[in-house]
Amino acid sequence: MPRDAETNAYLTTIHEAMAVYSGFWIGLSDQHEEGVFKWVDGTALGEYNDWDSGEPNDYGEHKDCVLHMVRGTWVDATCQVPARFICQVVPVVTCSKTADGLSPLLQE
Repeated sequence: MPRDAETNAYLTTIHEAMAVYSGFWIGLSDQHEEGVFKWVDGTALGEYNDWDSGEPNDYGEHKDCVLHMVRGTWVDATCQVPARFICQVVPVVTCSKTADGLSPLLQE
């Protein structure tokens, strides 16, 4: 979910490295209310966006999901378009007991 320019630039770098010229899903849509974009976690779009020129346009209607394009801009598209996605993963932290107390262990 590219909520800022830094994250969007990072996703653009990944997108370019994949050498995939079609867009990929970023977890943003206006499926529940037209024109009101929300992330998959239910939060509002916020102030940052990188819409391509003329986007979102809902051209042809039912363009409720958002694709990140290789140049880093966003376009609205029908949610049925087959496209790749990049997942955001939160690392799992557990603790183990040591002689000095608890020690955090980072697990993948």
